[in-house]
Amino acid sequence: MSKSRATLGVLVSLLIIEYVSGGLVTFDDPADLGFTPSSFNLTYPAVLPLLHRLLGMALIIGWLVLAIGLRERTIANYSRATAALIVLQTVVGLLIAINTRKPLLSKYLVLTHFSISGLIIIAAGLTLIKSMHTH
Repeated sequence: MSKSRATLGVLVSLLIIEYVSGGLVTFDDPADLGFTPSSFNLTYPAVLPLLHRLLGMALIIGWLVLAIGLRERTIANYSRATAALIVLQTVVGLLIAINTRKPLLSKYLVLTHFSISGLIIIAAGLTLIKSMHTH
């Protein structure tokens, strides 16, 4: 289980980095371009959005692989729940990018996106805590 705990620790660290980059995306995308081909280049207003999206994809894959590889059922279920929340947050994030022309809808989508972030942090924390109490 120590290998799984180490992997879990790395995923939680990546989660924190991804959320910090996600919070800074608001300030790094002054033109409010959202999800466009230009958001995948490495020039200034797109560096943080690119990092945010790449880390998000890495987190989805990492949590799913961890859930598949875990032998302890409860921790695997926590990990699957965390992965499902990250996928849901990704879908909401894509909806935000698609609806940049509708400010009222975007406002509620952003609120939903941030609310799911809190649930993900709770789920990831519970997964980590549960793994520490398992022998």
